Amino acid sequence: MNINNNINNNKESIMSDEQQNSTYDRLLSFLNERAIPYREVEHSPEGRTDVVSTIRGNRLEQAVKAIVMIVKNDRKSRRKLLVCVQGDRRVSFAKVARAGGGGEARFAPPDLAESLTGCTLGSVPPISFNDELKVVVDPTLLEQPEVVFNAARLDRSLFVPARPFFEAVGASVAAVAE
Repeated sequence: MNINNNINNNKESIMSDEQQNSTYDRLLSFLNERAIPYREVEHSPEGRTDVVSTIRGNRLEQAVKAIVMIVKNDRKSRRKLLVCVQGDRRVSFAKVARAGGGGEARFAPPDLAESLTGCTLGSVPPISFNDELKVVVDPTLLEQPEVVFNAARLDRSLFVPARPFFEAVGASVAAVAE
């Protein structure tokens, strides 16, 4: 594992390298423009939270799972949410539905999730650069001094201060974890 910058992702993916690097670059620009301190870590490509947490050496509860979900508000209306929970927790479909103001919550299909985030599954950071996708963070993540997540690439992670990061992202806070 190395702390490094500007190395290309060689992991094959449905997303093009250009799309993923664009999201990665936007994420770093977002942090730099807002003077949010971060530590970038290079590691072997991995998207499973428990496995990458072991590789990075972080506690599972400080890892962020960012999951694209759809909340059905009525027959025609759907709300797209990027739900963020601790790595040792699972999302509660009932709580996500309540947070989204609807009656039913489900995982977004993989192609939609990748389209909305510009990332392959497993590399989605807890930030949205898409106006259709709203970020919702579970309050337990805000209790962590520092959180870590894959940085729009499977081979890069970022450690950031939790509260300043989620405030800058404009995340809504709602209990969405089980």
